[in-house]
Amino acid sequence: MDIKNIDIVNQYSRLPREIYLLTIARIVTYCAHFVFPFLSLYLVTTLSYGEDIAGYFITALSIASGPGLLLGGKLADKIGRKKVIIYFGLAALVFLLTCTILGASPLVPYLLILAYCFIGGQNPAINAMLIDLTTKETRKISFSLLLLGQNIGLALGPLIVGYLFNNFIRFIFLINAIFMAAVLILFKFFIKESLPGKKIINNRKISIGEKAEDGNVMAILLRKYYLLIFSLPLIVFNFIFAQSNFSLPLYLDSIFGQAGTTFYGTLMTINLILVIIFTLFLIPFIKKIDPIINVCISGILFAIGFGMISLSNTFSIFIISTIIWTLGQIINFVFSYVYIASNCPITHRGRFSAIIPFINR
Repeated sequence: MDIKNIDIVNQYSRLPREIYLLTIARIVTYCAHFVFPFLSLYLVTTLSYGEDIAGYFITALSIASGPGLLLGGKLADKIGRKKVIIYFGLAALVFLLTCTILGASPLVPYLLILAYCFIGGQNPAINAMLIDLTTKETRKISFSLLLLGQNIGLALGPLIVGYLFNNFIRFIFLINAIFMAAVLILFKFFIKESLPGKKIINNRKISIGEKAEDGNVMAILLRKYYLLIFSLPLIVFNFIFAQSNFSLPLYLDSIFGQAGTTFYGTLMTINLILVIIFTLFLIPFIKKIDPIINVCISGILFAIGFGMISLSNTFSIFIISTIIWTLGQIINFVFSYVYIASNCPITHRGRFSAIIPFINR
């Protein structure tokens, strides 16, 4: 590989204008995802629920995006990507504004579950729109830019909630609603509908993997059985990666006691910073490698990174572990979506952008 021929800045400057707007939308949307770390504190300290009840609500919040995914994916192929993003966003906005009015009410957790059902339904429409707007040559860079926006948003969100939680509970929901409204304005006035028309669908130059198909998504998946096979290791990888949110903080607490919480926060900060840096510099160097090989590499990095944790009792080893599994996280996200995008029918991009993540939940 000739490193001199790779212009990192230029790689990201040749994309369609809409890709940059989608990235901005992803930053704003994921800024609003601070509800996840905030909700557990809200349930226990503000509503005085026990930790077990709080755990049920957190689980329900995570599950809620599943039905939204499937419905949003189907409608994205039927009525259009932009309409799904706007209609689902408006529904979520209503629930978030209601939370603002209610403040410390036991109804709020249920309203948040409904809100995140609709927010989850926006994701397949956004991914389908990105596929519509890119070619095989630009998809890897485009998905990496989307990941970059996602993690910038995740880094900014906790800063907001940390400042507002103790004294301005209502403002947390209000800011969440404002972020959602900003995304809706962006899509309404600055991003055009990308749903392929008949002329594009019938274009003979479309690659074999993206040729139009008839029938429901499950029937097509059975015909494209290799996508189902591809999704099986992704289930394992996603389960392993999920330990960074669940098992890792508990394990740190068991080893380091009260310092475990601080150490976990440090590791997550390192993860977010590395995602931003590695996304900019890593993807351009490996984008010519076959997506399946890259996904296999990500699995190896997950195995090494998380495997080290069981053998470590010093914080420096946890830092090295985080660096390794973060590389796996980036490669897995970008190239799994690229492979799926390159093998889903042009007529079912929204549904495939929903069903594969749904299988992997």
